[in-house]
Amino acid sequence: MEDDEELDMGPSGNWSAMNSVFKYGGGNTLDSRVLHGHVSKAMAGLSVATSAVGQAHNLTMVGVAGAAVLGAGTAGVGLGVAGIAMSAVGIGTSIVSGIKTHAHIDALEGLQMRGSMKHHCNCKTRDYGDQMSLDHDTIFNTVLPYVIAKKKAKRVKKGFGATGLSMGTNVHRLGKAIYKSVKGTKGKNRSFYAEILARHAVTHECDLVAGIVSELYTGQDYLAIRAMRSDQAALLIAAKMKSV
Repeated sequence: MEDDEELDMGPSGNWSAMNSVFKYGGGNTLDSRVLHGHVSKAMAGLSVATSAVGQAHNLTMVGVAGAAVLGAGTAGVGLGVAGIAMSAVGIGTSIVSGIKTHAHIDALEGLQMRGSMKHHCNCKTRDYGDQMSLDHDTIFNTVLPYVIAKKKAKRVKKGFGATGLSMGTNVHRLGKAIYKSVKGTKGKNRSFYAEILARHAVTHECDLVAGIVSELYTGQDYLAIRAMRSDQAALLIAAKMKSV
């Protein structure tokens, strides 16, 4: 499975944004993370923050190693303590995240084991019928395996993080980001698949899509996401399809 986990905020489909056929009256959701008018900014900010934390961790670990070799004094000791504390936090969060990711994989593979035809799916609009006629099978045969593969990649990375070896995976991810930026393929598959999920979610009663999006977010969040316009929903879905 091609690793295209880095940011490409605009879905790359060739169709227009679709209005949702659903209404949502559940109040603020998504744990107050986004509002309809600020989806793109929120996702971009989250990406920058995540990258900064990862790089700070790596730089701290390099500084600790250098201080130990040089026999640095008080500054080196302080940096070492900070590095140890950061590593401990990183290991703890990796363990928790790994456990959650494993549960998501089990649930997603459960959707897969049911088979495509075992999932209830009912189109709620007559618009875009020709465009969406194959979406359900595409989601089952292509998008769902893609999401599972991403979750499994994340589980591996969190496994390294749980043993304190996350620096290597961060360096690898940075290299991939640079490589895909040069090629111009960064996030293309993920954005395309997210748009298919989104347009299906906002126009269909489909328990396959409901199951996938609920594992990326929560069941309550899914109800809010499917009430959005498809391009807004796609941004949120794409952000959770990364293997980080």
